[in-house]
Amino acid sequence: MTAPQQPSPKNKLAPVCSQHTEAALVTPEPTETTKDETMVMQFEELTEEAQEHFGLVRTPFLDDVLCDDDFFQSATVRKLKAALYDCAVNQRFMALVGESGAGKTTLVEDLEESFRGHSAHQVVFIRPHMLATEESDAKGKTLKSQHLSGAIARALGVTKGLPSEQDARFDAVLQLLRQSAATGRKHLMVLEEAHCLPLATIKHLKRWREEGKAGRGQSLLGILLVGQSELRDRMSVANKDVREVGARCEMKELHPFMSASEVQAYLELKVRRVGGEPAQVFAPDAFAAALARLQVMVKVSEGKKVVDLPKSICYPLALNNLTSRAMSHAASLHLPLVSAHVFASC
Repeated sequence: MTAPQQPSPKNKLAPVCSQHTEAALVTPEPTETTKDETMVMQFEELTEEAQEHFGLVRTPFLDDVLCDDDFFQSATVRKLKAALYDCAVNQRFMALVGESGAGKTTLVEDLEESFRGHSAHQVVFIRPHMLATEESDAKGKTLKSQHLSGAIARALGVTKGLPSEQDARFDAVLQLLRQSAATGRKHLMVLEEAHCLPLATIKHLKRWREEGKAGRGQSLLGILLVGQSELRDRMSVANKDVREVGARCEMKELHPFMSASEVQAYLELKVRRVGGEPAQVFAPDAFAAALARLQVMVKVSEGKKVVDLPKSICYPLALNNLTSRAMSHAASLHLPLVSAHVFASC
């Protein structure tokens, strides 16, 4: 058997992320993407050699959520699922925030699936077209209030005959919502890539919430904003342009995996779903090493200083790509298991 190569200094395990008291009051500025962060976010295909080496019928990390059993549910994810379900049923105003690859779209798809024929509640999902949407016309297309009203009408089965004048159009769509609500239906508008919404459109959402009332305190329309971490900053009450909206929108965040046990449970689920046996793929020390490998250093402003602080990017997409690379590396060296050493050196 070929002896495993020693890790080079540049591939040493990154320090485990810790809390810094002095960083607690810091508002992070846009951070630089490190070389390691770019590397783990790049798509990595598990080689055929690795699939055969570890006894897998196919790669565990492509098309990996095809049914409920494929959906990894940590304690955090279960809480978020309950919050999103409540948002839909009670037509609340909520934002789901997470980094790219954190699993936001999977959560929203799971939410929609939960109302398909199995729920006591009938929820109409309204999805405005977000293709090429940007926060300004200089960058791309902006999503405006008339686009929102058109999306609501389409979801309720009306594609023609809406007034072109803005106030009349708004009133007509509110009437459609009232008629739909009278039949017992709920309505949830889902806006993905919401960090690209213009501030004016974000403010218009407040108008929909306030004027579209079915009764005391109950809105005709729930709103779920889904976006990357920039959305949290844009919706902050410290932003005077949208503070009234931010004060009314409940913010939920999808965090990275924070423990080796979570990483282990996630990877074991992925391996088992494609016919593998986790104990024949991973050494016991692999999971803590994968978690540590996905800690990167980012530059954060502290007053006039710029300091390096650790940040976890141990999200499903990054972990998938890193693990694919580690498994392919282990197979190429004919190693029986993916160990901490393999994660450190690939």
